[in-house]
Amino acid sequence: MTLATTESLGALLERKVTRRVFAATLLPFVTVDKLRNERVGYLFTGAEALWDDGMKLLAVWVLICAVLAPVILLGVLARLMWPRASENSPTPPGLAWHTAHALNHWAMPEVYVLAVLVALTKLGTLVNVTVGPGFWSYAAMCVAILLGWRSVEFDPPESIAAPAVSTS
Repeated sequence: MTLATTESLGALLERKVTRRVFAATLLPFVTVDKLRNERVGYLFTGAEALWDDGMKLLAVWVLICAVLAPVILLGVLARLMWPRASENSPTPPGLAWHTAHALNHWAMPEVYVLAVLVALTKLGTLVNVTVGPGFWSYAAMCVAILLGWRSVEFDPPESIAAPAVSTS
């Protein structure tokens, strides 16, 4: 991948997708309606409901895996896409690479999207369910993270690669 392509992908992540991240947190995720009783759910509604039901640890875990880790991972991937433009950055690329790989195990936006789709399928016969713009913004963020992973190198930068072990 050329440097120009990498920089353009990084610019896409920064400008377009960052807006969708904020839109996903502010706009309605789903709207459920039954017998004129309407309930609007947002991105944080699930974690809030778990917290209110006394499952505080699970609420924090859902918040980390569904919201915080994906947003931070998206920012780190954007940082990794600009190796030359960010040479003056205080964050070394090795730290960003390690952070991205550590967050990759905990950032699970695609699992959250699939869980919402399964719930919509199951609830669709019982109530009227409308997918809101927050869901589509979150799905766009999920796709951006997957595309970001495809555009960064999977091998660590040479500056942080493990030293060779001598067998003599």
